[in-house]
Amino acid sequence: MDLWQEWMGNIMFKIGDQVQFLNEVGGGTVVDVKDGLISVEDADGFIYDYPESQLILKKEWKPIAPIESEEMLSSQIVRDDADGYRLIQGRSPYMEVDLHIHMVVDQTRNLSNHDMVVLQLHHFEKTLTEARKKKLKKVVYIHGIGKGRLRNELRKRLKSMANCDFEDADYTRYGLGATQVKLWYN
Repeated sequence: MDLWQEWMGNIMFKIGDQVQFLNEVGGGTVVDVKDGLISVEDADGFIYDYPESQLILKKEWKPIAPIESEEMLSSQIVRDDADGYRLIQGRSPYMEVDLHIHMVVDQTRNLSNHDMVVLQLHHFEKTLTEARKKKLKKVVYIHGIGKGRLRNELRKRLKSMANCDFEDADYTRYGLGATQVKLWYN
């Protein structure tokens, strides 16, 4: 058994499972399983074959709050599906927003790249307004790495806003694909 199989356990995919691609954006539904090859139908109805090692079972994404104290150990993560963000409670509550397009809209069919970025930026502005209403001091926007278009547009808009500053989010937790916004109030 190789290290990957040991780490993944003996996950057996079955027809009907929702999966995500490990090295690509997206996922789909398992439609066939044969000798370690999994056939996956994506949202557009196309079927692709992947080895088991290139798929993960789709589970609801839950961020892991950094543990800094006993108070943080007992913190709760509240996901507000209607508003599209996660409010992380603790010593200093903050908001975490995943701007990946599949977290913003259910279907991307018939959307151009421009339309997707516009939707993601609208979601960014909506959640930033919500954070200000809640008087939060920090918001982390997870935008991914990609070609950097969303990141650059997000930062361009943040530069023009008052009472906020931004920087790369914690590398150990988010890698290079997130921006942390610090908010202050008069």
